Amino acid sequence: MTAEQPNLRAGLAESIAGCEVESAWHWIAALQRFWDVTGQHLEARDWIGRVRGLGDPPATPGVAAGLAAASAILHNSDARDAYDLAAEAARLATGLDDVTKSTAALAVGTAAMWIEPELMLPKLHEALALLGDDHPWDRALTVLMAQRAMYAGIADDEVHEWLTESRALAEAAGSEEDQVHATLAFGQLAWLRGDHDEAALLVAGTLPTLRRLGDQRCAARALYVLGERAYEQGDLAQAERLMASCVEAVVLAGQSFVLVRALEALAAVLFAQGRRGTAAVCDRGTAPRRTKPARTVARPRLTLNFGRGTGSDPCTLRCVSAAVSSLRRRSAATAAAISDGINISISSLERPAARLRAIRTPVIRAPYGTSRPCPAREERLSGLAQGSIAA
Repeated sequence: MTAEQPNLRAGLAESIAGCEVESAWHWIAALQRFWDVTGQHLEARDWIGRVRGLGDPPATPGVAAGLAAASAILHNSDARDAYDLAAEAARLATGLDDVTKSTAALAVGTAAMWIEPELMLPKLHEALALLGDDHPWDRALTVLMAQRAMYAGIADDEVHEWLTESRALAEAAGSEEDQVHATLAFGQLAWLRGDHDEAALLVAGTLPTLRRLGDQRCAARALYVLGERAYEQGDLAQAERLMASCVEAVVLAGQSFVLVRALEALAAVLFAQGRRGTAAVCDRGTAPRRTKPARTVARPRLTLNFGRGTGSDPCTLRCVSAAVSSLRRRSAATAAAISDGINISISSLERPAARLRAIRTPVIRAPYGTSRPCPAREERLSGLAQGSIAA
């Protein structure tokens, strides 16, 4: 996949230069998996923006696939834009073949998690219903992606069935990558169901393969589960190493939502070690409203409030990278950057208007499986002024 990137990018650039809207969206679809797995979301968003600037696309299978691919890329950084792209893909797919309509329905179901959560399960069912046994690869990919419903706390039994089918199809096709992704999803489902021993066992087996494949996104998810398990077992040194590696992988993958969770967990581990946790508030305007999954761990002590579309911008990632590098080097800067609060100057960065404030406050861990809303902005600022936020 990596070897073909120069050719794919050259084809995309040529299509844009020639204002060839349909072929440009074809190239977006072809590049999506590489961008997503390797975390090159900033580059992907730039290309997507240039293609969107070409004008209204025709209703063809390639265009619908490209729009669905763009939605998947933007899903973790701009939920509304991702949903709009998926909805456009579904509109253009009307009257086209069932595989194209299934791809568009899957995109809508995935993007609906934050915007229209009640649409998520019906659209996932629609995507699966449109595929028959004569499209095993498309169905394997669809059932694997449909497992995201578990993060919304819905359809556990169906998710288990979907993953079982996905793994069987991957084994039949001899796809190591899809097999390891299905196994990782089984581990995450086991964790959400409360079987943490089984979850850690399944996830640990996937990590070497994910690293060999260069899949930073899924490696981060595996490290997160293993770090949480080490924390539960009282192995704080191992939990710190795993969570620091998780944050580093998430930064490379450009996964802003997972980044928030990983930093929260890392701060909680540091606090449990006796090093005062850090509450970092990144203000970039009004954060987009989005529904949190029912199974998100709510740790209000560490809140990263991202503005629209800035979840993985260079400013945020450099700040996080600096903190992680300091932690991993075990240098004198660790105390300043982690123990005593992340204190990173951004005056020389690309977005001087952005503000980063670091406030030292305790971190309170919530039991996994509970969900509490984050404090309102006024409540949070009031709590920070007093040195704490009410749980």
